[in-house]
Amino acid sequence: KTFDKKPLVLFDGDGNQFGLAFAAGNKNINTDKLYFAPAGTATDSSVTMRLAYTPTQYIDYVYTLHNGFKLGLTIKATGLDNVIANSGSLNLNWTASLHKQEKDIKQERTYSTVYFKDTEDKVDYLSVSKDEQKEIADKKIQWVSFKQHFFSNVLIIKQGAEKAKLGVSTDVNDTTDVKQMSAALTLARTADGTFPMEFYFGPNQFSILKAQGYDLQEQVDMGWGPLKYINQFAVLPVFNFLNQFNWNYGLIILVLTIVLKLVLSPLTYKSYLSMAKMRVLKPEMEEIKAKVGEDNPTLLQQEYLKLYKKAGVNPLGGCLPLLLQMPIVIAFFRFFPSLFELRGESFLWMHDLSTYDAIFSFAPLPLIGWTHIS
Repeated sequence: KTFDKKPLVLFDGDGNQFGLAFAAGNKNINTDKLYFAPAGTATDSSVTMRLAYTPTQYIDYVYTLHNGFKLGLTIKATGLDNVIANSGSLNLNWTASLHKQEKDIKQERTYSTVYFKDTEDKVDYLSVSKDEQKEIADKKIQWVSFKQHFFSNVLIIKQGAEKAKLGVSTDVNDTTDVKQMSAALTLARTADGTFPMEFYFGPNQFSILKAQGYDLQEQVDMGWGPLKYINQFAVLPVFNFLNQFNWNYGLIILVLTIVLKLVLSPLTYKSYLSMAKMRVLKPEMEEIKAKVGEDNPTLLQQEYLKLYKKAGVNPLGGCLPLLLQMPIVIAFFRFFPSLFELRGESFLWMHDLSTYDAIFSFAPLPLIGWTHIS
């Protein structure tokens, strides 16, 4: 369900359009505007919807339910080579207005955008902070995802799309839809006129996405640069290990925090020890300063260095361990906001660990726009 306890609907009605676009004769055809009728015999897991031009010329959408969150789609174009102009390719257009699911639509927007992967195994995404359009013509696109904070709508094109034009936009005055996303894909015609695809409609849970293949788990924001690898290969495995005990997620966070403190304790100890030594040396440093004076900073620094060497103190020993800790600490705090497992989970007075818990709420403050204290 949504944060407001309503049924969770990723998109519906006119907010989602999916169809082929092509020229037939002197007309431009968009199949999302036309009527598909059931064809053949449906099974418990498969149904065929047909757009017929003649009894021997038609387009079939064959939907197949898979276990889990996947929906198979095979588009079959039969007998249309002489009808569709430029029959070497077809255009597939997909647009969706994605509904608000979480507590804070502004926060949800910071995690929502279009992700995509090319056949060279590179996962990329459009801007999360501004409207963007991107055309890709130099490589095939394997999948496109309309990603929200905790859920994704992914289209996987098994043979790859030859070209793509992707877009994301935001109506900041809209309080019901997070963003509008679009994908215009060019599909190369196959010998038998079939286009095998798959949809993934499901949660952005790292383990579930990874099980689908195609590197879908790369959509989960684990941070940038080294932060991503710290979270993916250190923090996440520890979290998954603790999760096996079916503890409350608030307790798991507390245990993870303790583990983090233990891991960082050698660096913290060295930092405290170095700062303590510097405090002990401070009276001697004041004596040197009074003796040498401040008019000769070079000589003053040389005398300080002699004192450090004699006492076995590194003047950077206090701050260097702190600097080494920073990437780990930042990665730790970047980890939890993207964690699907925390969505809707409570702990003590906190109703939802995936978002803020407001102590006081108020009208937006001028200029800064703050609405709560948490």
